[in-house]
Amino acid sequence: MGTEEVIRRQKADALFDVHEAEERALQAAIAARAWANGIEEFAKLLRPDSVPGKTGAAAIQGLNVTALRGDKFRTVLNHESAIEVAEQLQCALSQLAEARTKKTELGLR
Repeated sequence: MGTEEVIRRQKADALFDVHEAEERALQAAIAARAWANGIEEFAKLLRPDSVPGKTGAAAIQGLNVTALRGDKFRTVLNHESAIEVAEQLQCALSQLAEARTKKTELGLR
């Protein structure tokens, strides 16, 4: 294998690595966004002033406590699981930065 072929292979590998890292970062960002949306949904249900057309005691009585108890929110409010999602995103973004740096070092855009 000649030098030019080795360089060509390194460049192809770098482009592939960037593509794969971008995909992992995208998937991790989608997961983190979904997690955050679930937390926001819980907060909205919990917030007494979010009941449309109702204030004070009427709004508090309108709280959907049954919905707040749902399995979906038990999962979303699990602190350790939320941290895992955040760490996965952080790791994916770090890997993407490394792959982009390697691509740049090889003279690719």
